[in-house]
Amino acid sequence: MFTDAQNWRKKVGLDELYKNIDPFDYLEREAVFNCWPMWFHKTDKQGRPLNFHFLGGLDLERLNKEGVTPERHWETVLVNAECLTREILPAAARKYEKEIDSVFVIVDLKGFGLSKFWQMKNLAQRSFQISQDYYPETMGRLAILNAPSSFTLIWNVIRPWLAKETANKVDILGPDYREKLLESIDEENLPWAVGGKCRCETEDGHEGPRCHLSANGPWLDGRAGWGPNAQKAQTNVSEKSNEIGDPSESKNSTNRQRIQDSDAQSIYANRASEVEQVKEEQLEASSAV
Repeated sequence: MFTDAQNWRKKVGLDELYKNIDPFDYLEREAVFNCWPMWFHKTDKQGRPLNFHFLGGLDLERLNKEGVTPERHWETVLVNAECLTREILPAAARKYEKEIDSVFVIVDLKGFGLSKFWQMKNLAQRSFQISQDYYPETMGRLAILNAPSSFTLIWNVIRPWLAKETANKVDILGPDYREKLLESIDEENLPWAVGGKCRCETEDGHEGPRCHLSANGPWLDGRAGWGPNAQKAQTNVSEKSNEIGDPSESKNSTNRQRIQDSDAQSIYANRASEVEQVKEEQLEASSAV
């Protein structure tokens, strides 16, 4: 298992990806989280990080129109998966001064149906495989909210992807899901969209809650400029990087300006050599199923 994981990491160039894509501060982060709403936000009463998936907001077509190619999106998926064991879980363990090795995943299916499921099916399957093969046993519990009438069919497709141990951790909650969630999560840590009080208001001109961009949690401790305002934080991190003259961050800052002044698709077209490794991994994952 360890050897397989190491070989996979080298094949996709994960360490290099993580150097170039900060999971808390990359150019396309807002577009990705708006169209692929899956993000970490605070912790439950046991100290486990909360990982929210609001699949009703899934829109891969819009994501592509925003200039985020499928290859670039897959890179952000890999980096966010790596972030779990590299930063998220260790930070939670430090804060609560105990071993924390898993997350509480909450999947809200409000507005999610078969059309969106087929849109994400292949990508979701690859993501499940990556998680189980290379980040095993990191899901402590999975709660499903607002399951649609088509969920039985969807679940019949998804269940074979899951290891038995993982499937046994799935709870399909009924209309009283708020009360069930509050048994495990403080109201202040639960986003308003699923019955909590947290809104993560911003000060950057955006109205309404921004929990999906705040990245609030102990993993932000020590990250200069970070708080409930993700956009402001991204600016602060960029400025700090330019001040200290870090070459890689300077390159990222330059890329940010280029994207603002030109079409994102043309920028990514020059990244063929980086993307090739990701394509090979995707092909291997698909053929293995």
